[in-house]
Amino acid sequence: MNKFNKLGMILVSTLLVFALSMPVSAHEGHSHDDAPQSLVEVEEHANEIISVAETIHTESAKIADDKSLNSDLRAKAETVHKSSHEIEHIAKEIISNVETLEGIEHPDENKDKVKTEISEINENIDELANLLNSKSDAVHEVEENTPQSHKEYAEDIHHEFHELGEIGSHLKEHASEIENDMIETGEEHDHEHEEGSSSESESSSKSSESEQEGAVESPGFGSLLAISGLFAVVYLVKRK
Repeated sequence: MNKFNKLGMILVSTLLVFALSMPVSAHEGHSHDDAPQSLVEVEEHANEIISVAETIHTESAKIADDKSLNSDLRAKAETVHKSSHEIEHIAKEIISNVETLEGIEHPDENKDKVKTEISEINENIDELANLLNSKSDAVHEVEENTPQSHKEYAEDIHHEFHELGEIGSHLKEHASEIENDMIETGEEHDHEHEEGSSSESESSSKSSESEQEGAVESPGFGSLLAISGLFAVVYLVKRK
C-alpha cells in the first residue's frame, strides 16, 4: 500500500468519526400540540363545514343537472349548488385564521394580532349565517317541489343546511373562548417564568443540563463503532 492510499484511508475514517459525532436536535420544527382547546374545536367545526358543503354540492348537482326536471326547480337547485362553493371558502378562511393564531408563540405580547384574527373568524361565521339565511327559501322550495324520483337529494340538502346552522352556533361559542384561552394562558405562563420559584422548573433545568452533559460525555454506539474502525485502519496501515 503506497503512502497516498494510507493517508486517504486515515482521512476517510477521521471524517466518518466527525460526522457521526455531530449532535442531532430532537426538537426540530414547532409543535402546536399545546394549542387551546377552543382553537382545536373551531378548526374541527370548520372541517365539518367543508364536508357538509361537499355533500350539498353533490346532491344539488343531481337536481340542477337533470334536464328532465322543471327548469325553475333546476334554477333553484343551481343557486343552492353555487352556494356550496361560498360555504367551503368561508370554512377555509376560518382554518387559515386558526393556523395564524396557532403560529403566535407569545399571544400576550401580540394581543392586537390575536384579536384581529378572532375578529376575522367571527366575521366569517356571521357571513356563513347570512349566506344560510339568504338561501333558506331556495332550499325549502327545492325540497317542496322536487318530484319523488329526486326527493332523497332534496331532503339531504335541507338536512345539511340545518346542520350548518348548528355548526355555526358551536363555532360562535368556541370563538368567544379563544381570546381568554390564549392571552390568559400566556400571561400566567410569563408570571410563573418571572417568579422562577417553581421547583418543577428547577428540576427540569437540572434534568436538561444532565442530558446535555450526557450527550457530550457519551459518544453513542455509532461514534464508538467509527472510532473502532479508525483504530483498525491505523493498525492495518502500520502492518503494511
